[in-house]
Amino acid sequence: MSDTDDSGLDFDILALDVGVQIHLTRRALWLGLDRSKMFRGSRQPGGFVSAFIMIDANPGITQKRLAEALFLDAGAIGDIVDLLEKDELVERRRDPADRRRMNLFVTPAGVEQLRQIKMWAQLRSEKIAACLTEEERTLLIELLQRLRDQARQQTD
Repeated sequence: MSDTDDSGLDFDILALDVGVQIHLTRRALWLGLDRSKMFRGSRQPGGFVSAFIMIDANPGITQKRLAEALFLDAGAIGDIVDLLEKDELVERRRDPADRRRMNLFVTPAGVEQLRQIKMWAQLRSEKIAACLTEEERTLLIELLQRLRDQARQQTD
């Protein structure tokens, strides 16, 4: 593996640093996305789409559990949920078993927005992985999940 990338710059030991390579890839992909089509030009914080999809997939999830799943701090997830609630896409409901706990649910308006977001996410995923075979894509996802699981164990 070369210490330089297509920019011609020398990355020295960073060229072999898995964390740096993941970070740079994520940043490159993030900067190349046209999110304006999804949110009518509004700027959403990182983790917004993932949180929205996770709430839909896990009705009644708490903010704490959502933050843990997405590796976000409580303040960041609170801001995201506030935005989703302000836009009437998600609602907080008191847990009947523990009135101190708030559970998150997608609203009917959120369901329609999610349909569009999921279509966009699927197209984005296909565009990102276009240079990979199906086997490479599957392997990449498996490897990234293993790294994430290891990181979670190290932070517990």
